[in-house]
Amino acid sequence: MEFLDGFESAGEMRFLGVKIGGQLLMRGAQITCTSSGHSLNADRASIDGGMFLTGGFNSKGEIRVVRATIGGQLLMTGAKLTTAASNTLIADQAKIDGSVFLDDGFESTGEILFS
Repeated sequence: MEFLDGFESAGEMRFLGVKIGGQLLMRGAQITCTSSGHSLNADRASIDGGMFLTGGFNSKGEIRVVRATIGGQLLMTGAKLTTAASNTLIADQAKIDGSVFLDDGFESTGEILFS
C-alpha cells in the first residue's frame, strides 16, 4: 500500500509501469506541474487495490492512467483538477475493476477521457 496523504509536489509524479500490491492513497495531496503538463503520470501502472485521490486532492496539470490496471475503485471524491491543457484526466484503455466516483464537490476545468 502506498500512502502519500498530504503530499506536496512541485513537479510531475511518475509511476510509469509500476506495480503496487495494495492501494494508492493520495488524500489531500497537492501536485503542481511545473513544465511537462502532467502532474501525475501512472501510464501502464498495475495497482492491485483502489486509487484514492480524495480529501482535498488538488492537481494542476494532467493526470494520466493510460493502459493502467486498477484492481478496485478510482475515487476522486472532492478532488479539484485544473490544467492549462484541454484534458485534466486521461484514462484511455485503463482497466478499472471497481466503480469510478467523481462526486461530492469534484471539480474539473478540462475534459475527462475514458475510452
